[in-house]
Amino acid sequence: MIVIRNVTLEDIYDIWLWRNDPVTRSMSISQNEVTFEEHEKWFKESLLNKNRIFFIGYEVGSNRPLQEFAVEDKWQEETEQRTGVYKQVH
Repeated sequence: MIVIRNVTLEDIYDIWLWRNDPVTRSMSISQNEVTFEEHEKWFKESLLNKNRIFFIGYEVGSNRPLQEFAVEDKWQEETEQRTGVYKQVH
């Protein structure tokens, strides 16, 4: 079973590590590594964006993250979903 919760500022480092994981990057549109400063700017903007809902999924009984995803309402007409699947890198 998977538990889904809202992303918090405490998730910033883990999501940055997952984003820069070589396997994750190989499946991403942009395959370049992201600096922490670039990630921090994007992450904080995402958390403050009132038109975006930002979630993370975990296996029950584990802190092992499975997926991070966001749903964003643009111009109140279209909805965009962006997902990322990550392996645990700790």
